[in-house]
Amino acid sequence: STALHLAASQGHVETCRSILRCPHFTALDAVDTKGNTALHVAAYHGLVEVCTILLSSPNFTAIAARSDDGSTALILAAMQGHAPVFELMVQHPRLTALNVATKHGNTALHYASANGMDVSALLAHPKFTAHDAEDAFGDTALTLAASNEHTATCTALLACPRFTAREHANKDGDTALSVVAMLGNVELCALLLPGSS
Repeated sequence: STALHLAASQGHVETCRSILRCPHFTALDAVDTKGNTALHVAAYHGLVEVCTILLSSPNFTAIAARSDDGSTALILAAMQGHAPVFELMVQHPRLTALNVATKHGNTALHYASANGMDVSALLAHPKFTAHDAEDAFGDTALTLAASNEHTATCTALLACPRFTAREHANKDGDTALSVVAMLGNVELCALLLPGSS
C-alpha cells in the first residue's frame, strides 16, 4: 500500500489532498496487493470526503480501475452498502465504468439491490446498460432485491422501462416472485405478480 492508500483508508482528508497535490509523489494510481487503488479503499470504507477528493483530482486517473476480482470502486461501495458513496459515484461525471461486472458477474446494481439501496439514479443514467445483467448464479438485481425483501428497490427496478427481466429465472429456476412467495411476503408478492405495475 502507498501513503495515499493508507491516508485514504483512515479518512485523512487533508493528508490525501496534500499527497494528490505533490508533484513528486508518482504513485497516485498505484494498486495494493489485491489490485485496489486508493479510491477502492475509500469506497470500501464509505469515506465520502476522500472519494470526493480523489474523483475531483485531475492527478488521480485510475477512476475506472478494476481490482483483482474485477471490482471497481463503485462496485465496492454498493457491496458494502455505502449509499452516500454509491450515490456520489453514480452522479460524478468522471466515473463512467457503470456496467462493469466482477469475475462472478456481479455489477454495482446487483450489490446495491441486494443491500436495498436507492438504485433510481443508476437505472436512469444514460450510460448504464446492465439493467438485466445476470451474475454467475443467474440472479438479476430484482431477484437479489426480492430475496432480501427490499420493496423500494424492487419497485424502482420494476418502474424502470429499461429493466425487462421481471420474470427471469435463475439457475435454480427461481424467479423473484417465487422467492418472495416462499418468504411469505404478501406486499412483494402482489408487486411481482404478472400484470402488476
